[in-house]
Amino acid sequence: FRELIVDEAYTDKVRKILFCSGKIYYDLLERKERDKINDVIIARVEQLYPVPQDKMIELAKKHPDAQVWWVQEESENMGAWYFIHARFNDKLHIRGIARKNSASPATGFKKVHLEEQEVILRRAFE
Repeated sequence: FRELIVDEAYTDKVRKILFCSGKIYYDLLERKERDKINDVIIARVEQLYPVPQDKMIELAKKHPDAQVWWVQEESENMGAWYFIHARFNDKLHIRGIARKNSASPATGFKKVHLEEQEVILRRAFE
């Protein structure tokens, strides 16, 4: 079992590290491969508690110029974002990419869901 699975970039100059958990990893990986993006690392967190904090910080320190992001499919007020942000706030400057806050876990409309998913993926790699 590996707490953190890292899909390394294909260059020494990494501009972003995307931490995520769950299904969004596969969407990110598909976009990365489709667009031939080689300066972004995707790191899948396989265990949220206890969070592999030391491994995540170690990865970020290997690439000090890279922006560090947490990407999730859920709304910002759901999912793991607040949990992750609270644990790294003073140790690592990590920003979040998620759907806007919502009282519901899903939009209820496939078209809206796909549009929101596209915004998340675009923001992750821009």
